[in-house]
Amino acid sequence: MRPACGRTTPHPRWAAAFCIVLLAACDQVRNGGESNGGGPELSPPAPAADSIHELAFVFVEPMGDVVSPWLIEARTRGADVERSARAWILSGSEPVPILDQRWTTPYTRAAGRLLPWDALRLIVGSGGEPESIIAMADTAMELEVLAILAEGSGGGARFRLFRARFRGVGPDPRPGVILEHTRARPSEAERPADWLFVTTEDGTMAVLQLPRAEADSLGQVWAVVQGEPFAGPALAARVIATRTEEGETESIRFSSENGALDGELVVLTGAASVPERNEAGAPGLAAFGVSGTLDSGSGASPARGAVIQGRE
Repeated sequence: MRPACGRTTPHPRWAAAFCIVLLAACDQVRNGGESNGGGPELSPPAPAADSIHELAFVFVEPMGDVVSPWLIEARTRGADVERSARAWILSGSEPVPILDQRWTTPYTRAAGRLLPWDALRLIVGSGGEPESIIAMADTAMELEVLAILAEGSGGGARFRLFRARFRGVGPDPRPGVILEHTRARPSEAERPADWLFVTTEDGTMAVLQLPRAEADSLGQVWAVVQGEPFAGPALAARVIATRTEEGETESIRFSSENGALDGELVVLTGAASVPERNEAGAPGLAAFGVSGTLDSGSGASPARGAVIQGRE
């Protein structure tokens, strides 16, 4: 059930997003922020070791052309949490940015929690789970999260698959699926593996953690094939091929160790975000569109999705 927000606006779904701002303010009080009430003041929680929390939502329209990654990061630094939220539509030769927010909040124990800020709006259900994530721009873009399909974990990450709708591209909502991918690590830990999410029209979906270095060949795959999830090692290769006119392109091939799924994908030229860089100049989170095929034993099916580059 969505929170009530009083008088309706031209789009009541987006009006409801403002309510979560009040919830976030209440949460800050519970976590040690100031309150105007008469109760005792709470001491702010002691900061833990600096850490990086990544939360990604990747929407794919299997029967259409919309791929939209939303990358949200929280990095704790002493008594602060540095936050960023960025999103793009990767449907053409160039990415279309739809969200770019950066802000800082006081440290809380739940530093990785999804919070609204400015153009980033949320609609939450009665259980506290996000039902919609909205980017307020010239045209509002909305990820509507529907029924859960499957969930799993692997490679230090947790992920859930949902049926979903994307609003804001064209007059009608676009049906598809959303992958929610979360992981966290100490700030001094090595850069995490890149990963990708792809899906086909017949419902095959795969999350692949790519090898950490070119010399490696072993990745991890978690997939849903004919409605059944499986997880395990996957032989994977990343091949760089240079074309004189089109520039440099990258292909990704993988095969699950149990033989249940093969994939061959091409990273789409030009469909990449401009990655932010940390203090040392190393690249941060970035998203690239991919297309190709997945084969679960009954022939290759067209597949589309995105590969997510990790943060140094």
